[in-house]
Amino acid sequence: MTLGPYSGMQVDTGSTNLTVNCTAGSANYTVGLSGGNSGVTTARTMKSGTVALNYSLSRDAARTQNWGNVAGTDTYAGNGATASVSVPIYPRIAAGQLVAPGTYTDTVSTASKSFTVSATILPSCSISTSAMSFGIYAGTVLDSTSTITLTCSNTTSYTVSLNQGVATGATTSARQMTRSGATTLNYTLSSDAARTANWGNTAGGDTVAGTGSGNSQTLTIYGRVPAGQRVMPGSYADTIVATITY
Repeated sequence: MTLGPYSGMQVDTGSTNLTVNCTAGSANYTVGLSGGNSGVTTARTMKSGTVALNYSLSRDAARTQNWGNVAGTDTYAGNGATASVSVPIYPRIAAGQLVAPGTYTDTVSTASKSFTVSATILPSCSISTSAMSFGIYAGTVLDSTSTITLTCSNTTSYTVSLNQGVATGATTSARQMTRSGATTLNYTLSSDAARTANWGNTAGGDTVAGTGSGNSQTLTIYGRVPAGQRVMPGSYADTIVATITY
């Protein structure tokens, strides 16, 4: 039974069948499933090392009837008069589990057979940004901020880089907003509130690193327009690309 990949959303795929073969005219029977790693049929877990991923096994497609090993309560009851019966086992991994990437497995047994349950969690990240507006520049220092919101799977390491923008000749340490024509307005982007740590795209140099938790995380970009620039009136803008690597 393979349920993966799992990315924090509910997974119901991966059902498997249990086949019971009986000699003609056999008595009625019940089939129970063990608790596997957890030892508890109502709180099953797959494991990757010591990390657990919760899941369930049910007797019905709606996943409302637990399949356990208490006779007359949560086992499957069959009629031995039927020589061969194939019965679906319906799995579910509940949503919202923030666990580390890896391959998770469990082994579930009946009285005489066992099967492996597995799921794979892949490293993943998503990213969004907000705009930065400096307002009106009158020759004195202007500061502003914007944010990067990211969500990475638990324990996934990442780095976030910012490119140089679209101005001709600009670099990550000498960014420029442009006005129609060739007029430019210099500005900087930093990873610290003091505006001393440039935020660029040199891996291991001026990017920002972190570790995902499975929840959203917010990074602040600190912008500054230096004083003393005598430029033509007008609207100046630039476009920065933020890239997350994991």
